[in-house]
Amino acid sequence: MDRQQQPHERNEKDNDRDLSNTEFSFKYTQSGGITNRYLLVSYNSKTNIMTSSSDVSGSNITQKQPSESDEQELKKVVKENEFFKTRTDYPPEKEDENLVAYTLTITLGVTLIFHPI
Repeated sequence: MDRQQQPHERNEKDNDRDLSNTEFSFKYTQSGGITNRYLLVSYNSKTNIMTSSSDVSGSNITQKQPSESDEQELKKVVKENEFFKTRTDYPPEKEDENLVAYTLTITLGVTLIFHPI
């Protein structure tokens, strides 16, 4: 069975649009592995706050306010790397307790793309 998924038509349209004034957010997580590690990094353009935590309980949250140019650079990276044309799932070839799960969720306007990576 071929695990490669074809890009969604919606994704290709989203990749071509101007992102400069579009509401933007992302959430990146790492979790699991033999040491049960955890990392969360998120950003929301409505609040202009970038949050990070290395504890699943959220007890050690760090928050920063990125500059306008930092946000534009993030949007540019998403667009130039054709994020919306990539597969939405990259499953492991075999189960292993040492594996770490990585997820990246990006929202542009009303478009939500979730990628377990």
